[in-house]
Amino acid sequence: MNAHPSTRAVEKIVIAGGGTAGWLAAAYLNRAFGERIAITLVESEDIAPIGVGEATVPTLATTMQFLGLRDSDWMPQANASYKAAIRFAGWSKHGPDYWHPFWHGEPRVQPWQDPWFNAANAGIGATHYALKKRLEGKAEGLLAEQLMPTLELCRRNLSPKNPADPEHDVRTAYHMDAVLLGRFLRELACGRGVERRVDHIESVQTGERGIESLTLRSGAVLEGDLFIDCTGFRSVLLGGALGEPFESDADHLLCNSAVAIQVKHDPERDGLPPYTSATALSSGWSWDIPLYSRRGTGYVYSRDFLEPEAAEAELRAFLGDVAIGEDARHLRFQVGRRRRTWVKNCIALGLSSLFLEPLESTSIFLVEYALASLITHFPDVDISASRAASFNQSLNDVYDELRDFLILHYALADRGDTPFWRAAASTERHTPTLRDRLALYEETLPIHEDRLFALFRGFSYSCIIDGCGRAPNRVHPLIRHIGSEAGDALLESLAMERESCLAAMPSHWSVISNMHRAAS
Repeated sequence: MNAHPSTRAVEKIVIAGGGTAGWLAAAYLNRAFGERIAITLVESEDIAPIGVGEATVPTLATTMQFLGLRDSDWMPQANASYKAAIRFAGWSKHGPDYWHPFWHGEPRVQPWQDPWFNAANAGIGATHYALKKRLEGKAEGLLAEQLMPTLELCRRNLSPKNPADPEHDVRTAYHMDAVLLGRFLRELACGRGVERRVDHIESVQTGERGIESLTLRSGAVLEGDLFIDCTGFRSVLLGGALGEPFESDADHLLCNSAVAIQVKHDPERDGLPPYTSATALSSGWSWDIPLYSRRGTGYVYSRDFLEPEAAEAELRAFLGDVAIGEDARHLRFQVGRRRRTWVKNCIALGLSSLFLEPLESTSIFLVEYALASLITHFPDVDISASRAASFNQSLNDVYDELRDFLILHYALADRGDTPFWRAAASTERHTPTLRDRLALYEETLPIHEDRLFALFRGFSYSCIIDGCGRAPNRVHPLIRHIGSEAGDALLESLAMERESCLAAMPSHWSVISNMHRAAS
């Protein structure tokens, strides 16, 4: 077989747009390649960043570690706090609320010495034994309460991390001010050699390679080998210059608008919740994200069922006196993706590429995942179609997985009290893959993972299923054959770990306030 001819390595990357996506890309790629690749980011001060959500999933901890950062290095700069779970209030008639906590990995019983059954993520998850115990009348409440300390930790406003004794730390994500995080990442990236241009993109020149150059308002022309589009929903490079079409998922996820209000709080008096709240309202849901010095609140809704003025009025009524005198910001978004995220020498990140409503705080994760995948698919100047196709398929697979998980919340919500909730729960919204999963989950909770990558694994699906009162009324057949002795021992061990953790954890406010004071 003949060797491929030599080609020139990528020497210059141009990032169009700042914000969290743009500056995370700049810091990430700079960390990966250092001085070997020159990185220039151009952002316009005429365009305000979009901050639909201010919460993340646990992967951000790994990304920050890759950037060489500890929590104490960046959290005070972003008004940040910890997030150990999401509390869903009013989504189900079976109880006042349910929870989606984060876990390092569901412990499993592996009863046979079988190399396939005992592989990573295989075996019978502890959730199945918790269900068996509840069905036998030996336990009550949500299954997750038997398995982990996180729910009670959240109810007591305890910290998921103990800096003095990390032995009992639970898995956590973050709440933060996305605008402040973008500024922090900007200073970090520029301090490490990224060039920042404050200018406006007037025109984009295209050619056989894709993007040839950007002409700026100042008259400057930016040329590059690889272009990263972080221009938000405008998608100036990928959607505009290259004409890559947008594929909507509005038939599956109905919410397309948001109204946000920042309100004050007193965490020293009331405690600092280490969780996000998502409360069902008439035509969507309200978020409540407790930061260090304020709460980020808002209402994600569908304009097909509610006008913006009515949505703001409903949100203000829900929030009460704390919203009096506070400004409201209205946003509109589109749920879906560009048909391809990587076209020729242009790769879109964040809102330029795809967007899923912020119910499970996946927006920043999708930027993280795309950046990590870009590194493994990194090209030379001559970009092969197969390399870009592999990247696009990887990102599409993750998008499909997350879309189905979000639809699941609405599919299992049994409100049905307004036109929105009746429409959102309709089987017409289900994708074929979700339809197959729901049929399986009527018989058994998820038992193992058969996908190469999934952000939310079987335990997360079980939390939503159980929280909506849809857990099956029988255990997995394997348990009847192998017995429950090992499972009972596992549950007992988890109960001991739960009590040890709750006894060891300080208040969330004390940990966060100490971190912020140390940085000031």
